[in-house]
Amino acid sequence: VWESWTVHGRLRLSMKRSRALEKMALRDPLTRVANRDGLNRALELLLQVQGDMSFPLSVVFVDADHFKRVNDEHGHEVGDQVLVLLARTLRANLPRDDLLARWGGEEFVIVMPQTPAEEAVAVAERLRQVLARVEWPAGLKVTASWGVAQAVTATDVDHALRAADQAMYRAKHEGRDRVISASA
Repeated sequence: VWESWTVHGRLRLSMKRSRALEKMALRDPLTRVANRDGLNRALELLLQVQGDMSFPLSVVFVDADHFKRVNDEHGHEVGDQVLVLLARTLRANLPRDDLLARWGGEEFVIVMPQTPAEEAVAVAERLRQVLARVEWPAGLKVTASWGVAQAVTATDVDHALRAADQAMYRAKHEGRDRVISASA
């Protein structure tokens, strides 16, 4: 009996550790939001659970403007503080059902289920204005470029991700600190 209990206890501990490792693998350790793999997993689950109920679904790419300059002039510690504060600010100002993930570097992705592009543009613009009021580390002024796209079916999600990314780059080329819709 004792051996059975010990094996059972070890198995439970092993499963607990496995779940913790899996959770860590899906979360960005710095910002504590989902990473790209976590976003992909969350999207899969969203589409499985909600299916057509998720649509229209909007995707927003967010890229901190001139972030390399922050790291070069103020150091990576300040750069990390900026990323953490950016993620916290976005998360605190998004509806609970929206997904926030760090795509990589200074890029974040927001997935907004049941949200048409026009509404997502309005949310992104409101978030852009919120960032303007944040007290950033080292007295910095941090802005971001935003790209928005909409998917109307599950097969459109990858296309929407690419379109939002391209719209974000258009925002950068058109002067930064602005929201651009892929449909515009």
